Amino acid sequence: MGPNYKNRECPNCGTTITKLAHGGGHVYLCPSCQTE
Repeated sequence: MGPNYKNRECPNCGTTITKLAHGGGHVYLCPSCQTE
């Protein structure tokens, strides 16, 4: 997912997409669908 998804609902579960710092950049993900 890209920056256009920040603060929108996940298309799979409806949870809000969040922005996390990772490897010197940022990633946008659903904290419910994306697990570590």
